[in-house]
Amino acid sequence: MLLAAWCGLLALGIFWVQSHLRVSADLRLFMPSPRTEAQRLLIQNIGESPASRLLLLAIDGDQPARIADLSRRYGAALAARPEFAFVANGAQPPPGIPEELLAYRYLITDSFDAAPLDATRLASELEDRAADMASPAAGFLEDLLPRDPTLELLHLAQRWQPRAEPHQVDGVWFAADGRRALLLVQTRAAAFDPDGQTQALATLEDQFAQARGGSGAKLTVSGTGYFSSVIRNRTQYEATWFGSFDTLGLITLLWLAYRRFVFTILGGLPLLTAGLAGLTVVSLVFDGVHGITIAFGFTLIGVAQDYPIHLFSHLRRDDLMFDSPYNTYRYPGLPPGPIASPGKAALEAAAKPAAVDYVYFVSRNDGSHEFARTLEEHNRNVQKYQIQYFRDKRREQQGR
Repeated sequence: MLLAAWCGLLALGIFWVQSHLRVSADLRLFMPSPRTEAQRLLIQNIGESPASRLLLLAIDGDQPARIADLSRRYGAALAARPEFAFVANGAQPPPGIPEELLAYRYLITDSFDAAPLDATRLASELEDRAADMASPAAGFLEDLLPRDPTLELLHLAQRWQPRAEPHQVDGVWFAADGRRALLLVQTRAAAFDPDGQTQALATLEDQFAQARGGSGAKLTVSGTGYFSSVIRNRTQYEATWFGSFDTLGLITLLWLAYRRFVFTILGGLPLLTAGLAGLTVVSLVFDGVHGITIAFGFTLIGVAQDYPIHLFSHLRRDDLMFDSPYNTYRYPGLPPGPIASPGKAALEAAAKPAAVDYVYFVSRNDGSHEFARTLEEHNRNVQKYQIQYFRDKRREQQGR
């Protein structure tokens, strides 16, 4: 009855954890907390900057004209997807300066690195703009001059203009060999968000399969987000296989050692209970937990698996038959008092430990211990007070 109630509570705990716990795979959670503005900017740019979220795509395996047509259709399909903030393959018009950067143009520009924008410099710039208004470019500059009298937008546009455009075939980017079409996509998910990157990569594959049709073209993807997703999927795959193998190995070992189904169940319940208790508390207190943290946690509490194994291994028939109110094998429920209580000598030894250089100790099975300074000495003590002791005791019991 108690075992059934225990298993029922574990089932409720599993349901609660699956419903409320959010497991993250964002590797940025393991980066140190930034303390300065420069560090904060660095951490942000590692995962959030446009460069870190770029993926380079290559299409090959067919005739250049067909690959170019596939690139146009594929790029248009990706541009309509919410997973991507930017798609370029050479067929789009040159992008303008993003609106969110306009307010920061005087911080970004290098025009005033050598000399500041003072009254003299501004007067000179305004004189040049007056001359520009008499030129054919007046219609273009009329709306721009009130908010940008020094034409920093034009300066930045010229500065960011690439020195050479990629090779093009039929209006789309191609590699220099003319056999691979190239595309750039910027994901909305951060580079170190494996879940978001995995979803974006799945969209890339699905859209390519639809755009390719019966063509034999192939898609190749590279970039920070791609490697983040690959590492995450490989780690999850290996962890699942190793975890399943270890679980089956433990169940098999317990069954071969004790040949009792109830011992097999009881052997795993402490570890499962400890893990579920920890995950339940995390789901109640925190927003989520990282998958690596869960793995570390189960590794640390794995010692809970040792206690039932020690109990089953040292449990003897004499222990079951011993008549004492503290023997819960004969008297169900809690014992009438503490099962262990340190005496005065133990407390004094803990408060004022002896100045000795012992490293190892082993029980003499009479309430005392034998100490050793070296491993060789300790192994001899184990042979004498444990292995040989229990061998002699078994012979004595068999001779009765």
